[in-house]
Amino acid sequence: CTSLKSIVIPSQVKTLEQGTFSGCSALASVTLPGDMTIIGYEAFAFCRSLSNITLPAQLETIGERAFYLCSALKCIMLPESLSCISRDAFAATGIEQLILPKSIQTIDTWVFDPYDPITCIYYMGSADEWAKVTVTGSQRGTLSSLVACYSETQPIESGRFWHWVEGVATLW
Repeated sequence: CTSLKSIVIPSQVKTLEQGTFSGCSALASVTLPGDMTIIGYEAFAFCRSLSNITLPAQLETIGERAFYLCSALKCIMLPESLSCISRDAFAATGIEQLILPKSIQTIDTWVFDPYDPITCIYYMGSADEWAKVTVTGSQRGTLSSLVACYSETQPIESGRFWHWVEGVATLW
């Protein structure tokens, strides 16, 4: 699969199975149906050109290594329906910023590789809500140092917080 550059997945598809597009090195743009609920194990792994993907509004689970080695992927907004991000889902990607919904309940260990360029995780919930998210393994400290919690007004307490400025996530 070296010539596929873009694809629109039909609305009947609710799950991307294991390795669906794994190794499609030229795949740069993907349109997924809004009611897809699962992106499976290594569904887009090794898609080094993948730079444009809008995740479905109904997505609940991102499987293990789903976007592994998608080095052209720089920023991704996760939908409000998402509850679980599996191990290594975004490891070895080019993601620098991630917008994480407050619906998230579980983040498996090593979602990112320690050498990934990620500089900030914009969490849509409060610091109290972030404290309730289950982060498995030893990565809670690493992730927490990257997390900024949402606040519409400039907070008076210490910590990392963010807000929207003209549609752009911005640290306070």
